[in-house]
Amino acid sequence: MRRFAPAATLVALALSAGLDARAAAIDRVTAATVAIRCQAGNTPGGFVGTGVVVNKAGYILTSTTVVPPKAHDIRVSFQGPRTLPARLVVADEKLELAVLKVDAPGEMRLAVMPLGSSDRAAVGQTVVTVGDGYSMFARSGQFTVSLGIISGKYELTRQIAPQPVYVGAALETTATVAPGMDGGPLLDSAGRLIGMLSLNVSDARWMGVAVPIDVLREPLDKAIAEDAAKAGIGPEEIRLTGDAGRGTPLFPAQERQDLAFAQSARRAAESVVAIEVDRKSERRAATQPAGRPRPPQPPPPQPRRPQPPPEL
Repeated sequence: MRRFAPAATLVALALSAGLDARAAAIDRVTAATVAIRCQAGNTPGGFVGTGVVVNKAGYILTSTTVVPPKAHDIRVSFQGPRTLPARLVVADEKLELAVLKVDAPGEMRLAVMPLGSSDRAAVGQTVVTVGDGYSMFARSGQFTVSLGIISGKYELTRQIAPQPVYVGAALETTATVAPGMDGGPLLDSAGRLIGMLSLNVSDARWMGVAVPIDVLREPLDKAIAEDAAKAGIGPEEIRLTGDAGRGTPLFPAQERQDLAFAQSARRAAESVVAIEVDRKSERRAATQPAGRPRPPQPPPPQPRRPQPPPEL
C-alpha cells in the first residue's frame, strides 16, 4: 500500500525549502557588501556608510557621501566580522563615485558582486537594497536587506543640498533606504548590481535614489585599471563579473507580483497628467499685513548622518 505525506507536511516542507533558498540568496548578496567608516575634515565622528566589492583584487565601490575626497583612516568591515584598512583610489564628486582598495590576507577569499545593466531596468521591476542601516552592522553583524520596486527612472536636475551632488540619470526605488546605506548596492531581481545608493541621508532627496551602474561603469573600470597597473595587478584579477541574461530571480513570487503591479500601473499612467501653475504675488500680499516684516525663513535641510558605530 502506497502512503502519501499529509498535505500540511508537504506545505511545511515547501515553505522550509523556500526559506532556505531565500536565506542562501541573501547570504550571496550580503557577503559582497561591506560597512565603511572614515575620517574627513572636521566632521564630528567621521563618515559611515556602505560599499560593495566589485572584484577579487579587493576594489570596492561606494559613494563620496561615504568616503569624500581627502578621507583618511578608512576602515572596511566584512561579514565574519573582519575589518581591514583601505585606501582611497578615486573620489569623483560629480558622479558621487568613490573607489577603495583593500589588501585582503591570503586566507581571506573575497565575495564579489556581479554587475547587471541599469539601461534595461524598468519601472515596476523587483529590486533589492542592501546596506548598513543605522550602523547596525557593528552591533549585529548583519546588513539591512529590503525588497521593493523601481518607482522612477529619470534625470536628476537641480537639487537642494549644501554640498555638491550628482546630476544625471537616476533610479528611484521603494525599497528601504536608511541612514548608513549610502554607497550600498541597488540590485536587480537576480542579485546583480544595477545602481549605487547615493545621498539618501539628505532631505535633498525624498525617495531612495541610486546612480545607475551604466553611468559609473566606464569611470569605475578606468580607476581600477590605472591603479592596478601601478600595483602590478593582472587583468584577470580586476575583471568585473556579470552576465547579459535574465538570471535566476532571488524572489520569484515577489517578481510575479511586482510584474502584475507594473502592468496595471502602466495602464493607469495613460490617464495621469502633470500640472504646473504660476502663482501671482497678490496671494502673498493678502496674507502679509503691510509694514510687517516677513518672518525669518528656516535654513535649508542639512544632511542627516547616523551616529558612528562603536569600533569594530
